[in-house]
Amino acid sequence: MARNVRHTEVPTKNGIGTERKNGIEPGMNKDQLLNLTLTDMSFRDIYALLKRRKAVFWGTLLTCLAIATALGLFMPERYQSLSQVILEGKTQANQGSSSDIESALTQVGVEYDVPTQIRILSSFAMVYAALKRSNYPLPQQISEQVYETLPQVEVVQIGTTNAVQVSVEHGESKFTNAVASTLPVVYKEFIEDKQRDQVKRSIEFVTARLAEEREGLRQVEQEAAQFKAQNGVADSNFEQEARLAAVARAETLLNESQLALDGSRASLRSVQSARAATPMVLNNPQTRKNVEAIDRENAQLAALKNQRATLLVNNFPDSDRVKRIDEAIKEQETYINGLKETIDVSVTTRNPQVDYYDQQVEAARAGVVASEARVSAAQGVLSQKRQELSALAPIVAKQRELELRIQEAQQTITRLKTLLSDTKIRDNALSSPVTDLTGATPARKVSPNLVLNLALALVAGVLLGALFSLLRDASLDRVNTVEEASVLAESEVLSRIPMRSSARDPLIADPQRARAFESYRILRSSALLAAGGEKSAFVVTSTVPKEGKTTVAGNLAVATALAGKRTVLVDANLRNPAVHKLFKVDSERGLSEVANGTLTLDEVVKETATPGLSVITAGAEVPTPTELIGSEGMAKVIEDLKARFDTVIFDSPAAFGFADTQSLVGQVKDVAYVYVAQRPTKPKMREAVGMIDFAGGRLLGLVVNKDASAASRLR
Repeated sequence: MARNVRHTEVPTKNGIGTERKNGIEPGMNKDQLLNLTLTDMSFRDIYALLKRRKAVFWGTLLTCLAIATALGLFMPERYQSLSQVILEGKTQANQGSSSDIESALTQVGVEYDVPTQIRILSSFAMVYAALKRSNYPLPQQISEQVYETLPQVEVVQIGTTNAVQVSVEHGESKFTNAVASTLPVVYKEFIEDKQRDQVKRSIEFVTARLAEEREGLRQVEQEAAQFKAQNGVADSNFEQEARLAAVARAETLLNESQLALDGSRASLRSVQSARAATPMVLNNPQTRKNVEAIDRENAQLAALKNQRATLLVNNFPDSDRVKRIDEAIKEQETYINGLKETIDVSVTTRNPQVDYYDQQVEAARAGVVASEARVSAAQGVLSQKRQELSALAPIVAKQRELELRIQEAQQTITRLKTLLSDTKIRDNALSSPVTDLTGATPARKVSPNLVLNLALALVAGVLLGALFSLLRDASLDRVNTVEEASVLAESEVLSRIPMRSSARDPLIADPQRARAFESYRILRSSALLAAGGEKSAFVVTSTVPKEGKTTVAGNLAVATALAGKRTVLVDANLRNPAVHKLFKVDSERGLSEVANGTLTLDEVVKETATPGLSVITAGAEVPTPTELIGSEGMAKVIEDLKARFDTVIFDSPAAFGFADTQSLVGQVKDVAYVYVAQRPTKPKMREAVGMIDFAGGRLLGLVVNKDASAASRLR
């Protein structure tokens, strides 16, 4: 159910300008509050946490300091001695030197980098040798227990330089100093012996390699001489050049012959074309007399006439056969009469150019055949020269291989001679790779260090104390701050009531002069404004008992009466009534009798020393207080009180765990909610506020009771 809450403290304007307080963000709801984590806490939140759990914090801190003090008093003494040396070798700053075998053989110095030398220097073998030289009493066998009692050696590199620091710790100062002085010396001798051995092995290795290479050179030279003798070649390169030249000449001859053949073929084609274009005969036109034709036709005519004469012997002149002969004679005579006396004739003769071109064609064909013969001969020569050159190729390759092997062997021998010379020079140039920089410092006591132990214990105590305080606070899950209570109740603060001594009377005896009573005047104004109207009635409750709600209700009733309001304070806490004790009046007759109808309201109302203020005590104990408060009789009592008084204040039981307050709120809607820091838990307060919601109540706001900061606010 939504509430109409009147804000009386920590005002905001449309949610703008509200600051984060105690880990509470503006607009945070109850679910978000219940899920707050350590990351949501500010420095002020942590300070408030430590202040709340100061017993846990200070107990943890003092325990850590006590442990540190005990360790400082009872720990065995330890002494430390330091020495610094320079180690020759690679570091992070000079990486990347040559790694080939020649550089490795001729390099003067150790081949280890500085980290590797540090591991060797701090190895048990080196430390053991230094202990023996320092006359440290060593047993025959080194067990794990004995190893723990030996001087502790640590070797560290100084930055990225070649300088290292040797640190030795032990319970006796004399051995500490002796081992710190001796360990660099032992390592120096170890490295020098290793250098000399390395140079010796390098010389032996180079000498053996030189002998192997010389023997290899002799064998290759012998193989080359035998190969030249077998193939009859003194210089394969010269022979190859000569055969290449012969191939080039053969290729040139072939090209020339091919060009001549192309020319002969072109000449043949030209002559053949001319021969094809020349006619075989020549035509000569002439004019002649047509004697032969005329004589021939006349002879044919005479034959026809003779044939007619023969026919007339046996036939009549008008017979068909004679007539046909007559017609033939007539046609022949007509034809003869039409013949020309002269005719034009063409006389053909053989062309003499044909014979000329035939001779030229034969000559050209002979030239082509001769050119083809020359091309074929040139191709044969070229093929032969190329075969001779190809036959020489494997001989040349083999000879070059042998010559290359001889050259490589000679170069290797030269390098090995130089390497042997450099290695011998290195043997003479050997220097110590370990240089003492500072010598061993006098042994100093390093533990126990009481000041350091206490400082570390202080830091650890603060951290652990804060952690334990946080765990304790989280396990209790209390509503620690007003801001948390405001979020859970979804209400603002009506007033802050200062904390008063438990020895003093909870009911302020002199309201006019008591400064603490000003908080109740603020509460009166805030509550009446939040309730609204000329007359008001509201319930004063809290989450759990012992939050001072009865004291708040009593003093609020006094403040209301002093403002001229007819006020009545009703003790509705039928389970554990306290109003009669606060005002020192009789509790025999009260609310329970009026609610069940045995007494009237006038019979139970009691006047107090404050003008205008009356009280109604709880009355006799009843077996079912919840049912009585929710009864119709109680509803009638409430209506009568509202009609008779300007302000009615009900002191009810705690809202969590009992249904009494929920029944009362169902009839009296307005609620002033009393809260004491660190008293209720978050789940209980959330549930109590929810019960009031379900009953239809309206929280006027929070009354922060026993507030340590309230006194400063009233100054």
